Amino acid sequence: ASDTKEQTNIQETKIAEDTHPQQSNSTMGQNIKILGISKPKLLYSFNGKVDSEKIELKNGDVLKVTAKNNELLFTSADDAKVYYKCKAITAGMNSNAVCVPFEISEIQLSTEEWQVWTVTALSGGSSPINYGFWMIGYPKDGTVKEFVSPDVLTKQGMPMFDEKNNGHLIRLKYENDALNWQYLHEYWPEGVPHSQAKLVVDKQGSILWDDSAQGFILAN
Repeated sequence: ASDTKEQTNIQETKIAEDTHPQQSNSTMGQNIKILGISKPKLLYSFNGKVDSEKIELKNGDVLKVTAKNNELLFTSADDAKVYYKCKAITAGMNSNAVCVPFEISEIQLSTEEWQVWTVTALSGGSSPINYGFWMIGYPKDGTVKEFVSPDVLTKQGMPMFDEKNNGHLIRLKYENDALNWQYLHEYWPEGVPHSQAKLVVDKQGSILWDDSAQGFILAN
């Protein structure tokens, strides 16, 4: 395993025909508050084997989340349809990094209209850096929506790997009735053992609902 670890228009992938009633924007996004976040579930593909978890949705649908090599797939329960793919940023890995551990957590909301998860691709080694960070939502109208991805983070000036290939990570913490985030990098001076490396905060803020974008954003 490796030791190196803007808001934009929301992308949608249709899951099924419109069997669920559409909600108006004013209903779907109004006064959505974050109440907490679940403990992360680790999914790790190893030695060619996949690791998966089924998620029962509030509208009766079922999503299957599967770790396979360097990807985390959101699919139908029978694997027939792939709705979304989280692909780890392999450019930051060494040649020995074949499989990537993924952590998935559900954000607890004040509404029944949405279910939202965060996904983090971990280094799998002693370094805490990330190979990707995503925030994925599922509303009752039957679509998977991307709120945050490595591309979105790069547009916000927060790449997982910068021009010097230095690794970064996103850290989340729910406190004071807010889900706060930090964008950090690992500071490892030359001649200092890795065990003494420090994490330095570059940017920070909170995850908030944005009515104009009809989605969650990393607000500064």
